[in-house]
Amino acid sequence: GVVSLTPAMLSMLLEGIDWRMPAWTARPEVVG
Repeated sequence: GVVSLTPAMLSMLLEGIDWRMPAWTARPEVVG
């Protein structure tokens, strides 16, 4: 079935991505 995402769930996902992505993008810079 189709998973319905509420605005609250989307905001939580976006907030999680906001603080996770910098950590992922910072790793190559620190290692390199």
